[in-house]
Amino acid sequence: MELLASRANGTVKNYCKLLASGTERARQGLFCVQTEKLLLEAARYGGGLHSFFYTRKAAASKPETTDRLRQAAERSYEISEPVADKLNALSSTDGLYGLAFLREQPFTAGDIRPEGNYLLCDGIRDPGNLGTIIRTASAFLPSAVLLSPDCCDRFSMKVVRASMGGVFRVPLFTVSLPETLPLLRAAGIACYSAELAEQAVPADSLRTAAPGRGVAVVVGNESGGVRPEVSAQCENRLLIPMAPQCESLNAGVAASILLWEMMHRG
Repeated sequence: MELLASRANGTVKNYCKLLASGTERARQGLFCVQTEKLLLEAARYGGGLHSFFYTRKAAASKPETTDRLRQAAERSYEISEPVADKLNALSSTDGLYGLAFLREQPFTAGDIRPEGNYLLCDGIRDPGNLGTIIRTASAFLPSAVLLSPDCCDRFSMKVVRASMGGVFRVPLFTVSLPETLPLLRAAGIACYSAELAEQAVPADSLRTAAPGRGVAVVVGNESGGVRPEVSAQCENRLLIPMAPQCESLNAGVAASILLWEMMHRG
């Protein structure tokens, strides 16, 4: 165990780089995790921790958690209160911080389950929305959530926090949606684009749609919706019925409703 007392320490500076930069996270294959709950989720579902940082006060008040996270981490550091203040991105008071492994896996035709349910996110830019989607997916368990490359960074602190640990439990992949939807269709999966259209069917029709087959639903960008080139790869349109005076739902809420409907299929 090493003591980090200076805010100018290289390890401390590197943590702050990872906190601020998606490019740096991708380059190093690491991302920041904070608070007891999320660190325990990372240790249990994320393949352990690269690094664990804790204050003396945290070790005294949460000895069992601190010991467990020390065992789950490749390296552990006791940190001073000034260092904790520098690392703290969530105004947390528990004095526990870590680095988790960022593991990006490719999604291929071999990963597709013909009876599976898939949520596809087209350009979700708001971290709160994406975190909500991932958190809901961890409750309703689709086969995978597929993200277009222009979705916001799911390894940012805001998304990790909003997901409440879902980033460690949900199968998440970054894919080209126009290239992946034909693979899903070729596997027999019925593909839906969630959008306002004359031929759109109500969301609850997912419960009985395509018996014996899986379904995939695309949720679009907060302002622009599903892109035309993505919609063109879907043979069906889907809408969530709303009161006449309401034009649209928050993307995170809409995706949550659709995940709920998919869970209740057949």
